[in-house]
Amino acid sequence: MQVLEGGLGKEPIRVLIADDDPVMRSLVGANLTERVGAVTEAADGQEAWTLLLERTFDLALIDLSMPGIDGFTLIRCMRAHPRTQHMPIVVITSSTDQDAVSHAFEAGATSFLTKPVNWALFGHHIDYLVRSSQVSSVARANRRQAEAVTRAKDAVIAALASRVRHRTSRIIAEAEDELDRAATPAAGHDRLDFVARVLNQALNIEDMLEDVLEHLHTVTEQIVVDDRPVPVTRLVRTCADRLQQFAQTRQVGIEIAPIVQRVRMLCDEDAVACALSNLLRNAIEHATPGTMVRIATELRSDNVLAFNVEDQGPGADLEKIAHSLAPLGQRKGGGQGGSNDATLGLPMAKAIAQAHGGTVEITLLPAVGTRASLILPADIVEIVQEHAA
Repeated sequence: MQVLEGGLGKEPIRVLIADDDPVMRSLVGANLTERVGAVTEAADGQEAWTLLLERTFDLALIDLSMPGIDGFTLIRCMRAHPRTQHMPIVVITSSTDQDAVSHAFEAGATSFLTKPVNWALFGHHIDYLVRSSQVSSVARANRRQAEAVTRAKDAVIAALASRVRHRTSRIIAEAEDELDRAATPAAGHDRLDFVARVLNQALNIEDMLEDVLEHLHTVTEQIVVDDRPVPVTRLVRTCADRLQQFAQTRQVGIEIAPIVQRVRMLCDEDAVACALSNLLRNAIEHATPGTMVRIATELRSDNVLAFNVEDQGPGADLEKIAHSLAPLGQRKGGGQGGSNDATLGLPMAKAIAQAHGGTVEITLLPAVGTRASLILPADIVEIVQEHAA
């Protein structure tokens, strides 16, 4: 394997060449290094697939006739994996057999080149594919972001409705009781207390509205989809530092477990940090004073990344959590016996995760507490190589 460094400024294009012919790999690399940031060579399909699972590429040039995993199989694997399902794939083949080309397109190839390659047109062909892929990527990111913002606003509005419904139901119940007492001779002694209780509930609603309106104002700013490389270690430490003072006021410690090394994410750092901070804040609020909240990272199968936040406490109310995470149209209840303070941090974290193709999982740990996991998909997780910056 050989890596040739080029450069196009801040966002270099990363290309993978999979071909068992070293001469062909060298020719393709030589004709690409002035146009892209880095060209990585793979001598067969197995090496190419390993590289595709570990790193992020913008384009793949694949020979159909390779030993072991051939080009057709490699293309099918790429289209079935979230990291590579949208990557442009150029098929390079020495055969002009239309059946081979047709089978390559059926497997998921984007375009094809035949050997011998017309090098005068080769670069323009690659430029066009990369630009088209970037436009499609931006469109997908914008769509995910818009959907996530909508879900987050629904979550905030649903939380507002739940809180208002709970508090107004209490006011109604107390008012009905007061009407019943008004018919008795002792009614005058209780009216002052009733007015005080109603005033207190009204002030609580006012404070709650201010809190919800603040969340609505910041939803669009916090839910962003981007592809800047962010080291996992930095993200975890940023969130822990951000909530250290809050944890001290709650008499709760923050423990950072050993973090998976040489892993970074292609995401918006502020947005994902907001999601992880919301999970951490929620854990601190529910932890028993004198205990620790633990942050751990886990690289799951196929490079799925999980940030696990565990608290030691009485355990979360899973029904309340499910209610707060459910879409707006699926929420039921929330009246007098409903949720008192539907949390806003969890749906916000889930919306940010979904904007990046992930989700939030909540697990009850028997006799221990609760684990909240921020799950991010393999297509934005990158294993940093020893030579990478």
